[in-house]
Amino acid sequence: MLLTFDDGPGRQTEEIVSILNHYHVKALFFWQGHLLHHKRPFDKVLQSGHVIGTHAHHHIDLTKQHPDRVRYQLRTGKRELENLTGQSVTYFRPPYGKLNRTVRDAAEELKLETILWNTSSYDWDPQMNAELIVDRASAAKPNSIILLHEKKVTVQALPGIIEALRANGQQLLNRSDQLPFF
Repeated sequence: MLLTFDDGPGRQTEEIVSILNHYHVKALFFWQGHLLHHKRPFDKVLQSGHVIGTHAHHHIDLTKQHPDRVRYQLRTGKRELENLTGQSVTYFRPPYGKLNRTVRDAAEELKLETILWNTSSYDWDPQMNAELIVDRASAAKPNSIILLHEKKVTVQALPGIIEALRANGQQLLNRSDQLPFF
């Protein structure tokens, strides 16, 4: 079982990492290039054994962009993450999970492995509360990839998600060297 967090880095990053560390769970974070700067807690994320992938430079529907713009978005997001962290970026999640041949080709050119999900918590929906998010995420089947976001409501739900998954007998990723997970 893999927990993934989109749309960071943000204000909730440190608290998410603290919760994951408390439960000895490793996660994969997908960050937008335009949100990066040296004051973001990337070092805490990496030192805790989590992995950071790119979510492109901006959160736009890449399937509606010219191929040059798609390559720019992926190349810039990857480069900025690598410059900030000093580590190679190998994972990519397209914004909105939207893919087409152009996006796939651009990711392959940059040697990025595209990671989607098969369980969404719907934590991005303003109608969702922590209890509903726990219910949705904890219903994941074995070996699922769960989509979460770096949101306040997700922070509230995260302990319950982890506890419910474990109560259901699910094994959560506990070492980043287990990636790729599938």
